[in-house]
Amino acid sequence: MKKSQLTEYVKSRPFQYLLVGAIVIGLLFWWGYNAAKRKFKSSSAGVPYPDGGSTLPAGGRAVLDELVSQTFDVLDGFDFSQSKELIFQRYAALTNDQVTYVYKAWNARYEQTEGKTLTKRIDEETFPTTAMDTVTNRLRSLNLF
Repeated sequence: MKKSQLTEYVKSRPFQYLLVGAIVIGLLFWWGYNAAKRKFKSSSAGVPYPDGGSTLPAGGRAVLDELVSQTFDVLDGFDFSQSKELIFQRYAALTNDQVTYVYKAWNARYEQTEGKTLTKRIDEETFPTTAMDTVTNRLRSLNLF
């Protein structure tokens, strides 16, 4: 393609429409991506630990991370066994810092896909158990909504 043909092509209306359309689509994508990123930013990122993190186990966060995964598993489907009750009973033995850690870890992993914080997700459970109500009340007492 010669320079004069290229100049004519760039000056043509179809090319200009195509260029403007591509710019508009690019801007809309960029705006939507940034809006979604702001909306789904974990709401628990700046939540402080009630006891300053002093009661978090030094190397035992794997146990808490396992509890996060198990909590998601029982909330993410039908569970007619006693496992739901047993998992939520484990929260009673946790310190306030540990409960806060579980809340923050659950939100960091699942809030974006679920669209809800841990407290809201437990609240909306179709068949809540007594232990679930206890956990929800404890989360609320720690201002973890």
